[in-house]
Amino acid sequence: MKSVVIDLLAAAFLVLSAGAGYSSSAAPADFEQRRAEQLRRLDSRIKQLQDEKACISTATSREAIRTCRQAAKPAQKKLS
Repeated sequence: MKSVVIDLLAAAFLVLSAGAGYSSSAAPADFEQRRAEQLRRLDSRIKQLQDEKACISTATSREAIRTCRQAAKPAQKKLS
């Protein structure tokens, strides 16, 4: 019985939260704004990964690779 109640509450939550997400009936301006933001975030992530790749490509030791990874961590957290 308790499991059924929890399942029903979870289903209700999913139905109610679905309306707050990306809806096909959203205003076109809102869609354009969200799309532009997603593209900006992707571009930032791509640049960060390219910078990290360049650093690792020039690394000549395990310690140099570790330094590249540690330098990339703050940028990764900033993107999140």
